[in-house]
Formats: sequence, structure tokens, C-alpha cells
Amino acid sequence: MNSQIEQSSAALRRSLLSKMPVVFWTTDPDLRVTSFSGLPLPSGDAVVNSPESLRAHRTALEGAPASFIAHVDGRLLDAYVEPLGSGNGVAGVAIDSTARIIAERALRLSEQSYRSLIDEAPYAVCRATESGQILQANPAMLVMLGYKPTEMGDLLMRDLPVLFTEHDAFLQLSDTLLSGATVQGFEAAWNRCDGRAIEVRIGGRAIRGCFDLFVEDVTEKKELARRLRQAQKMQMLGQLAGGVAHDFNNLLTVINGYCDLLLLGADSEEERRRQLTMMRQAGERASGLTQQLLAFSRQQVTVSQPVSLNSVVREVIELSRRLIGEHITVVERLSSEAGSILADSARMHQMLMNLVVNARDAMPDGGHLEIETRVERVSAERAHALEMAPGDCAVVSVKDDGVGMDDHVRAHLFEPFFTTKALGKGTGLGLATVYGLVRQLSGGITVESRPGCGAHFSIYLHRLGAEPARDRAVLPQPLTRGTSVVLVVEDDAAVRHYTAKVLADAGYSLLEASDGAQALEIAQRHSGAIDLLVTDMVMPGVPGTELATRLRAVHPDMRVLLVSGYSELLVQDRLPDKTFHYLQKPFSPDRLTRTVNGLLQ
Repeated sequence: MNSQIEQSSAALRRSLLSKMPVVFWTTDPDLRVTSFSGLPLPSGDAVVNSPESLRAHRTALEGAPASFIAHVDGRLLDAYVEPLGSGNGVAGVAIDSTARIIAERALRLSEQSYRSLIDEAPYAVCRATESGQILQANPAMLVMLGYKPTEMGDLLMRDLPVLFTEHDAFLQLSDTLLSGATVQGFEAAWNRCDGRAIEVRIGGRAIRGCFDLFVEDVTEKKELARRLRQAQKMQMLGQLAGGVAHDFNNLLTVINGYCDLLLLGADSEEERRRQLTMMRQAGERASGLTQQLLAFSRQQVTVSQPVSLNSVVREVIELSRRLIGEHITVVERLSSEAGSILADSARMHQMLMNLVVNARDAMPDGGHLEIETRVERVSAERAHALEMAPGDCAVVSVKDDGVGMDDHVRAHLFEPFFTTKALGKGTGLGLATVYGLVRQLSGGITVESRPGCGAHFSIYLHRLGAEPARDRAVLPQPLTRGTSVVLVVEDDAAVRHYTAKVLADAGYSLLEASDGAQALEIAQRHSGAIDLLVTDMVMPGVPGTELATRLRAVHPDMRVLLVSGYSELLVQDRLPDKTFHYLQKPFSPDRLTRTVNGLLQ
């Protein structure tokens, strides 16, 4: 009876063990399996014979328990062995942990991938407590805040509120996160470890009592956006300058034109003629200013021609006296050997005036401004440093005793939009423009400066030779006579009346209209031929080119003369064909009548 019970119990144990994820075994001192039960495995040897298992079993034979992971039939078993009596063998037990071990490995892999993703992220990532203590940060955050890779501990010693230049910004961010909302695009300013402020854009959320934040340094993006807005303002200013110059040319046409007409009748009145001549010369200088405005607005094509360097410098000095104020003393040292250079005088004015303005701003409390010209032979070695061809050069220098510049400022001096002036006080384009103009003239530029010792700019331009002969005041010539019929169309009444008077005094028969529509009506009522159309290019309603095309359908032999304040070189591309001729404002009576006479003949 007892024997049956024991057999039944042993069978029950074997049945239970076979259903459990466990295996038991014993070995003899030679590590041969003597008993094996539990999981349905191929054999006990599969558990014992792996290198890792053999090391553990030998350790147990020496009297110390050991553990290992057994790889059997695609399963992972957590195994434990210990000595079986005194040198009698080993007893072992193992549990099938395949699912747990795979899950642990997957978790470790996931954590490693997450850590790698965070560490290699281009944006700063950090975790902080609700009070702002930084718990974790990635390498990008170290770089953004100016720390070295080995200084992670220094960063973790700082609290998040200290990074914000304004504490209220941190409080606002914290309140938003604690409300349960996800933050995106929160903008603030942070302090780097070197004290420099940067602009950042923050995103994040609150998770289990912590703030997880993603931070992007947008300082450069903000600066580029500011520069773009400034460039757009400059573009608008250029368009405004072009419009002002165009309208001013209309006024100069009238002023200079009527002055010429008065001069023609003032032969016997010497004093009156002298005064009128001075007025005329002033008008010519004003015309030169409009060309500079048009060049600034890129509506004037620049033309290089021989110009006297000293003459340009004298004109700039005369203009700059009113610009820089009485607290700055201007000293000129002009060499009689400076001679002439090949340049556009308007661009030379712009280049030198930019240097003068830069010097003025460097001397807010007053000082000395020295402008010098000289001749210098530039060697091949020197030319290489100046990035220009060697040879005889005329040099113009602008020197001040202002605040000066350090090495960092000098290194970036000619970069567009680089400025040390306060916001709204400078565009960062002045010296960049100077550099660009010097390069256009195939010249070179140097600057010497130290903090507190002023600045010395020198511009090297290839010298042509002696100064060109100075232009004498151009006096009006007797008007060329004509008898043809001329239709004058101009929306500016003063310019229209002046043009009509000059042509009428020259003997032409005149028809006048204030715009294109009126001109078409007059032409339709006129019974005879119209020999010449003189019309402004830009008018409300019907533009000059369209008016000419429509009138030529009725008067095919009619000549066309378009007038405007813009450069002839720029306008040529806008003319429909070669039968359309152009005259730039302001024009003198002599120039107008000679042009008209030449077209009609």
C-alpha cells in the first residue's frame, strides 16, 4: 500500500514539474548528468555542456555556488548550481526566463536608442524639477550655453530660473507647464556662462513632477530677420530716393531752363549776368546731387570717366563741414601730384562721405578729421596684400582720433550689416558699401586702428596721370531755329510751359497737352501733320511710349522724343525700337532745341 502511494506521489511530482517552467538536474563529479526533470528539453547535457555552464559547474564542484544563463533550444534559462555533498557532484535548478530577458534587453536597447537620440539632437534637451533644478541635459545644451564637454557638472549646478535673463519669463513658462498645457514656440532670452545673452525658443511639457524641455538657439535667425527688415527698409529708401530725384529733375529743368533764357537776354547787364551764372552753376550742382540719389536707388547707370581726385575730395570736404558739425576740426592735406583716376564721381562722393560719417560717429565729443591725398608706387608684394594690380596709385586717406577699434571689430569691419552702433543708429552697410565700391574700381583699402587711438582708412586707386582740365561754366548758346509742328505732352505744368516756350521761341508751332488722353484728343482735332512728339515717359493714364505708338498709327512719319529724369543708359532698354529717341532731364534750352532740330532734319 505504501509503495503504491510513493509511486503515485512520484508520478504527481513528475507531472507537476513537467508543467512548470523549471528544470532540475544532478551530475556526478565528472559532470555527467545523473538525473534530469522538468521542462521538456532534448537532454540534460544541453544545459551542462556550454562553456559558461561548465565554468559554473566547476565552481560548484570546488564548493561555491554559481549562476549563469543557459541557452537551450532557443530558450534563455536563469540557472543556479551548488555542490551536492562533499565532492559527490552538482545539483542545479533553472527557470525559463526567455520572455523576461528579451523584455529587459528590449528595454535596454530602447533606453540606449533614446539616450543616443537625445545626446545627438541638434537642439538642447533638458529635464528639470518643477522648481527649476536641472536634472539632465544633453551635449547640445552645453554647447549652446558656452560650456566645455567636460563641464556638465557645472551646468547641472545651475538652476533653470538663473538661465533666464528675466525671471518673469521663467514664471510664465512654469505656470503654463503646470497647467497641463504643452508649450510650443515660447520665446525668451537666456544667459550663457560667458555672460552673453542669446535668444531661445522653448517647447516642452510637465511629466511626473518634472519639466521636459526642448530649446533652440534662435539668436542667428532673429538677427537674419532683423537684417532682412533693415534691407527692406533700405530698398524702400532707395525707391523713395529715386522718386525724389525724378521729381527734383523736373524742378531743375524749369529752374535751369529759365535761368538760361534770362542769360540769353542779359548780355548788357554784367552784374545781372554774373548773378544768373551763379544761379545756373548752383543748379548744375543740384543736378549732380540727383544723379547721386539715382545711383543710390540703382536707377542711374554709373559711368567711369577721368576725374580729379583732389576736386572730388574738396567737394566732399565742403559738404562734410555741414554734416559733421563744428565740434570736429577738418584738416585737408592734398597733394598736387594726386592727379586723376578713372571713376564715377557720384560713387566717389558716396564712398568718401561714408568714411567721413564713420569718422564723425567715432568722435561724439569732437576731435580732428584729416583727409589726405598722395601718390604711392605699389609694389607687387604690396599689391598682393591689397588684392589689386601693382603700379602708380593715387591714395586718399581719412583719419580720425576717435574711439578706435579692437581686433574683433577690424576683422568684421567690411561685412554687410556688421555694426557696433546702437539699434537704429546704423545699418551696417556704410563700410561694406565703401569696400564694394573700392573693389569695383579695382582698388584696395587698408585700415589701421587701436582702441582709443582712432582709425586711419587708406584707399588705393590706379592713377591715370595729371588732373584733367577743369570744366568751365557752360553758358547757354543761341537757340537753333525750326518751323515744324511739335506736340508737347507733360503732366508737370512748369516743365510743359518751359519746354513749350523754348520751342516756340525757336520758331516751332506748338500743341500742348497735360496727359496722354488730352494729347490724343488734340491730335484728333488737329487737321495737319504732327512732325514731332515730345512726351514725358511716365504719366498717369496713358504712358509716353503707348501714346507715341497710338499716335503713329495716324501720323506714321511723326518723330518721337521721350523725356524723363532717369539715366539714358537705363532707359534705352525700355524703348520700343530705335525710332524712339530719349532726352534726360534736366535739359537746357540749347540742348533741347539742338536735339529737336537734329530729329526733324
